[in-house]
Amino acid sequence: MNRSVPPSPPSHPLRQILASPQTGWRIYRYAILTLFIAAGLYNFALSLKSLSPEFVYRKDIIQEYLMARAVLAGVDPYLPCPELAKLFIGRLPNNIVLHPNAHPPPMALLCLPLGWLTYPQAAVVWFLLEIFCLLAACYWLVRWFNNSPKRSRLWLTGIFASVLLAWGPFMADLAYGQIMIPLLFLLVGSWQAISRGQNFRGGILLGSAVALKLIAWPLGVFLALKRNWAAALSALLVLGLANFFAGMLMGFDKLAKYYLEIGPMVSQFHRSCGENFSGWSIGARLFSRTGSEIIVFIEAPPLVYSPEMAQLFSFLLPSALLVLGMYLAWRRRDFNLAWGMLICVSILISPVAWAHYLTLAVLPAVVVGRYLSAREWPAFETHAALVVGLALFVSVFCLSPELYRILQGLPANLEASNIRVPFWLGLASFSPALALGGLLWLLGRLDRHGASGSFSNG
Repeated sequence: MNRSVPPSPPSHPLRQILASPQTGWRIYRYAILTLFIAAGLYNFALSLKSLSPEFVYRKDIIQEYLMARAVLAGVDPYLPCPELAKLFIGRLPNNIVLHPNAHPPPMALLCLPLGWLTYPQAAVVWFLLEIFCLLAACYWLVRWFNNSPKRSRLWLTGIFASVLLAWGPFMADLAYGQIMIPLLFLLVGSWQAISRGQNFRGGILLGSAVALKLIAWPLGVFLALKRNWAAALSALLVLGLANFFAGMLMGFDKLAKYYLEIGPMVSQFHRSCGENFSGWSIGARLFSRTGSEIIVFIEAPPLVYSPEMAQLFSFLLPSALLVLGMYLAWRRRDFNLAWGMLICVSILISPVAWAHYLTLAVLPAVVVGRYLSAREWPAFETHAALVVGLALFVSVFCLSPELYRILQGLPANLEASNIRVPFWLGLASFSPALALGGLLWLLGRLDRHGASGSFSNG
């Protein structure tokens, strides 16, 4: 008796683009990939120009260099940056940030060797360190996503790194000499080590990341809630030792000065800046104003002026987001999804969140990609991932002053000053936070619908 074979479910167009073995779709995929690689290599070439004499003093790594020089000279490393520049570099060709270094004392331990170099040499060394961290993080992510032979991984790592550089946050982090790419390296390493049961090693890497920048601490709290004491306590130990040795190096009075004065002061400086899409900024946007005297960007009035409500919302929203994110992550059946969710939460509840902070979102994005691939690209989740991905990519442009000059009909060569925009337009610069929220939602949906089971990180 002949039995008809049931028809396979229809393949939606996006699945065909991503996974179809047909020659036409493969050529289409390769063409898109080639465009991204070309854009990434172009951005890499632009970032190399940041090392030239006319741009190198505009890089943010100058703050870490001045900290290192100050520590070696026995000077307060948390003096305002222009004062330190006068002491250790001399006359600069451009202005630098007016406030003290915003990074915590353990950063001095990492950057101390830079103090033995000239500043241009230090900028080159930091650039090379970022390239190494980018390639290492990409290698680990490629190995987890596609367990291919080692030689293939090397090619895929180079391709993946080039594609990432096509995205503004990676290019900006590299060009300005920031810290987020090294943090991505540490967080990817910590995640993969803990996933393989190497909890002590994972905790060390996580503690190092938190010591260098106080952004990923919710991951340590999550490990404690999950009673992974080896990882949680080793992270806490590394954090404590890093601050202890930093205090020994610069003086414990300077250590206390940072945590009690400098850190809160710098966060308050940037609380209402339009480029800051942190959850802490929503109170100022709604009830105080959008604008900054330090960073030239946009200036917008509040919806309703109420300083008391601004303070209340600035505290309640990040607190509620932390509790909700921690609860959702704790309930995930899959550690990879939980880790990705808390990366998103960590960015959103940081007192300050700039565009280059989005580099950390690559980790949860890769988790989403692998889980969709394992389910053969289900229609709803795949289309949702496309929307979230486009939102992450496009939202970065909402942090560009040129966009608001065009929308306001202002000339591009306008003298550097805040661009006045209406309240509703000022909210556009908060769009990266909404895109991160979409990524957070997608991670939760994948677990709720039994997206994948557990993946090995070997």
